[in-house]
Amino acid sequence: MQTTTELVELEYLAKVRKENISDIIAHAVKIGLGTLWRESILEKYLKNQLGRAEAIKLVGFDLVKTAEKQKEFAIKDVRWGMSD
Repeated sequence: MQTTTELVELEYLAKVRKENISDIIAHAVKIGLGTLWRESILEKYLKNQLGRAEAIKLVGFDLVKTAEKQKEFAIKDVRWGMSD
């Protein structure tokens, strides 16, 4: 179900890009699927269900390195939060 905000955004994009709303939606779905796919690959890698080399092959070195750093910082934050 569309909210008013989403409809306003769709209409704005259609006007600015000079495209019809269905093309905007199709493009958004494509971008969203790509994002979800990359996130699922990185999740599998961080859960040790996928090797590093394979993850790099699928999503690229930069995204794998960023995910590793984010995991490292999250672990440090948890350790800090649990320390006395």
